[in-house]
Amino acid sequence: MLVLTTRKSIWFGIFLLHIFAGARACAQVGAPASQVIVSVHNDAHAPVGTLTSAETTASRIFREAGLNVEWMNCVGVGNHGSASPCTKAAYPTYLHIRIVARARNLPAATFGIAYLAADGSGCYSSAFLEPMAHLHASTGEGVGPVLGHVMAHEIAHLLLGTNSHAAEGIMRAQWQKDELLSASKGELLFTPRESQVMRERLFAVGRPTVGD
Repeated sequence: MLVLTTRKSIWFGIFLLHIFAGARACAQVGAPASQVIVSVHNDAHAPVGTLTSAETTASRIFREAGLNVEWMNCVGVGNHGSASPCTKAAYPTYLHIRIVARARNLPAATFGIAYLAADGSGCYSSAFLEPMAHLHASTGEGVGPVLGHVMAHEIAHLLLGTNSHAAEGIMRAQWQKDELLSASKGELLFTPRESQVMRERLFAVGRPTVGD
């Protein structure tokens, strides 16, 4: 049970890549789909149990929205060839999330960020583990479920595009006590409209397969 004992807040960001120089662009794909493949790069060396808990949590949240997520756990920098699913990026069906220790040049309370081009497309996001560990120290809540909610939030930014922070639910830009308590009950979810937009975006393109 997550019980907030301090006045901590969870913050999220979106970084707009108006010029995609220095960042890998997403390919485009085409035909009907309801599934997204997410490559998970565990640069922060989160324990296996934490990562499994996070992926289970995020899968449940997306399942409530009518989406299926397949997680590709990618280990080792530079050990994947160009044909590997761990290096493939295709908007919106092949996405990436990188788990790192902390954000650079962002407020310390920032838990995640998504990287979007000016047209709203994007394949890359990050989640920051150190602020979650600090939250755990003050609440006693396991890091895994919090990481899972953060992963769902950031991946959804990639599917929803720009201006996708909301006034309620999991896509709020700042989570306070009410959101954290809802998360502990499994009730911090996408709105029906957000769920519809993500489903429509995936149905407009091809179902991804690992061997593609």
